[in-house]
Amino acid sequence: MNKKTSTGLLLFLLAALIGTYFLPKKRAEVKANQFNGTIDIPKLMQAQTESWNKGDLEGFMSLYLKTDTLMFMSSRNSYFGWQTLFDSYNKSYWTDDNRGELNFIIDKVIPIDDALKSYVVPGKWEVSRKDTVLSGKFSLIFKHYGEIGWKIIADHTW
Repeated sequence: MNKKTSTGLLLFLLAALIGTYFLPKKRAEVKANQFNGTIDIPKLMQAQTESWNKGDLEGFMSLYLKTDTLMFMSSRNSYFGWQTLFDSYNKSYWTDDNRGELNFIIDKVIPIDDALKSYVVPGKWEVSRKDTVLSGKFSLIFKHYGEIGWKIIADHTW
């Protein structure tokens, strides 16, 4: 082999080695970012508060998984099922005086299991009404469902 050929071969092998080292990481990063709850979930929760504040209960509830297995627990009640929770919000909050202005403060978005694409989101909630401010804490469990995206599967609010 002449010097020019061996230098070219060495450069080719070096490029291939570097490529195999970096490319798989890039692919893994892209795949992980498809389900990046730390970026997506706060944006979705902001849209959810905007729906509440506009008086759009359907929009607010769209972040919850529409299933009978949805779980909502508060210091006073436990609800199972999307429709049951919807009916409870509609009955308890859905007048302009009762609904007030909602705000969420997210403490953190914590991965539970990357393989299951699930996260827990603890934080605080506040509803400002004309004469009062209600507040408390929450812990939401989100799961990613392919084409339908992130959904709340359990809500613990107190």
